[in-house]
Amino acid sequence: MAQATTEWAPSVDVLPKDGDLVVRAEMPGVKPEDVEVAVHNGVLTISGERKVDQEEERAGYYVRELRHGSFRRSMLLPEGVDEEKIHARYQDGILEVTLGGAAAAREPRSIQIEVPPAGQQGATDIEVSESTQGAGPQGDVSPESPPETQPR
Repeated sequence: MAQATTEWAPSVDVLPKDGDLVVRAEMPGVKPEDVEVAVHNGVLTISGERKVDQEEERAGYYVRELRHGSFRRSMLLPEGVDEEKIHARYQDGILEVTLGGAAAAREPRSIQIEVPPAGQQGATDIEVSESTQGAGPQGDVSPESPPETQPR
């Protein structure tokens, strides 16, 4: 009885640690020599294969729940990561790739969300007719001169 290979990919965590960015991938049953870590054009790729052990059939059937086969995970690196400062370590079924200094490379910046005061038109309230579509920012209003509303 032939079995189809079930596709799988290792679970991955990405977290900051001491100014570095650490990528951890769970790969139980995968041998270190069957894993490859590569960096190309700012993309980190972890690939490899979990090979099938010899199967033993008993009483006419067997159960296989562990997935096996080839896998590939790729992720875009943060801007400014020095590819020479990337190191990988494999221990106890966990691959840990450290991107040296990547957590400090760029901190996220919080953006304030503006909400118009009650009774004023917001961007979602402006209708665009066919005659003005694509004609430029005609519907824009400067913050200094709020649109006047007519009483109903």
